[in-house]
Amino acid sequence: MTDTRVPNVPQEVNAVRVVAGTDFEPRSAVWRIWSQQNEIYLARRDIASELKTSLHSSGIYRHAFTKQAQTKAASINELMG
Repeated sequence: MTDTRVPNVPQEVNAVRVVAGTDFEPRSAVWRIWSQQNEIYLARRDIASELKTSLHSSGIYRHAFTKQAQTKAASINELMG
């Protein structure tokens, strides 16, 4: 099994946030990268509850809406009739 931990980050921390730019001039959204067991996920922090990318140890990669976003969309569709 491959070690998926981020070098120089304590083991109990399983997430990092990255942004392009400087402290005074960010040039991108804040991205969150985290792991759970042997799976890696990444998402723009402001929409992570709705859309994420997952890199699975099986070799399958996905970019998809979350269950929360799908539920929200279904509710909106019901209201629209």
